[in-house]
Amino acid sequence: MPCRNAIPCLQHSLVGEFRHYAFPACLCRQAFEEVFQFSGDGQKIAKLLLQHPQAWRDICEEPDLTPNAVEECLRHNGSVAAWRRLATKDVVIGGIDIPAGSKLLIVTSSANHHEARFADADLFDIRRENASDQLTFGYGSHQCMGKNLARMEMQIFLEELTRRLPHMKLAEQRFTYVPNTSFRGPSICMSSGTRRSIPSETMRRCSNRARRCASVSRRRMR
Repeated sequence: MPCRNAIPCLQHSLVGEFRHYAFPACLCRQAFEEVFQFSGDGQKIAKLLLQHPQAWRDICEEPDLTPNAVEECLRHNGSVAAWRRLATKDVVIGGIDIPAGSKLLIVTSSANHHEARFADADLFDIRRENASDQLTFGYGSHQCMGKNLARMEMQIFLEELTRRLPHMKLAEQRFTYVPNTSFRGPSICMSSGTRRSIPSETMRRCSNRARRCASVSRRRMR
């Protein structure tokens, strides 16, 4: 006798299977957005660190500084400069009335330079003790789902870059940025001596290692 619940059971099974695979895919997508915009094929992170030669040398000599250096890069000049929100109820923030339904632009890059939270906020310091307090990944229920995967990929990227190209320096150039309200990154970044962007073979190897680690993370989630 055919089961009357066959269709609902099948639907439940398919939805469960979809969720099983969709969550890791969504997670990796979120991480990809952060890494892609943050590194811009490795160019943004290289630009920020090479603009601070001592910090670059310190990371090359002390790889253990890499995780905190990533946090400071995210704080000082993160990939997400601002994000949009909609007020769901009347609220007062900092003495300002915000009515329900108000459209807001939350400038996280400003919060990341707030002197009340970060001493000498405009100073780029890869040893900053509270660098991980940055809000580039959002906060609370609005945090980026792929934040930890993005952190891992950026750390691997920086480890490979400093190991393969410790001698790299910035060439004289004028930086242009992709026009975007939320995401920020240079269109291109040239290293000295070559007058071209960071070597493609090095970028390919760094990216491949990060992708392999992301693939392992996805398999472990299943």
